[in-house]
Amino acid sequence: MDLDDVRVRIRPRNHWESVDLGFRLAREQLAPLYVPWVVTLTTIAILVHLVCWGRFGWALLIMWWLKPFLDRVLLHVLSRAVFGRVPRPLETLSALPRILRQGWLPALTVLRWDTARSFNLALWQLEGLSGRTLRARRRVMEKKTRSPAAWLTFTCLQFELVVFVTLVGLLVLMTPEQPALNWLGWWFGEGPPKWLEGLTNMLYVVAIGIIEPLYVAGGFGLYLNRRTVLEGWDIEIEFRRMAHRLSGPAGGRAA
Repeated sequence: MDLDDVRVRIRPRNHWESVDLGFRLAREQLAPLYVPWVVTLTTIAILVHLVCWGRFGWALLIMWWLKPFLDRVLLHVLSRAVFGRVPRPLETLSALPRILRQGWLPALTVLRWDTARSFNLALWQLEGLSGRTLRARRRVMEKKTRSPAAWLTFTCLQFELVVFVTLVGLLVLMTPEQPALNWLGWWFGEGPPKWLEGLTNMLYVVAIGIIEPLYVAGGFGLYLNRRTVLEGWDIEIEFRRMAHRLSGPAGGRAA
């Protein structure tokens, strides 16, 4: 990790400034971040629904379960973008087998129930630790940061639900009024037909597609800030700048 290549301003931030840093990083990398994410999410969603055809409730549950597994595609892009090495969408897509193969078991087990998973994802994916070393590192990293990371999870979950309910509401409002379309009866009575259940699942996938990149980016911002505080990244960068200035022509003459 070469701090000279960092493309964001490294300084200690409060927790929500750190989350905003992650959000801004995601907004600045829309195409490199969202193109491979949408392709991956759409492909997995189609495969899951084909396998669970006719049992869309199970398909919905599986898509929810797979979120930490798929989040690693987003972190792959963000972790490189912060050092100015933004991978092109095709490069990310070509690296998908390696990204998804590494660490798939923790993503589907430990991280699935971790309320601070967007923060801890970087520990699993970027630092390559395991066993006792990982547990010790996690205790240090989570100190004073786990609670904000858990609140980020809760907040993004609410935004995801808002987007999903909004999309469902738009579907209802934009459907021509017909006696045969008994929305309330379907959802709260005898149950929706299969086509509507599948369409509703797709709207939930769209909500995941919109919110999840911001969620992962916010957790990554918290991770960067925690390492800045623990390891003095801001101080190290300033010393390097001073050394660079002193080693220049003006510094040499002064010496």
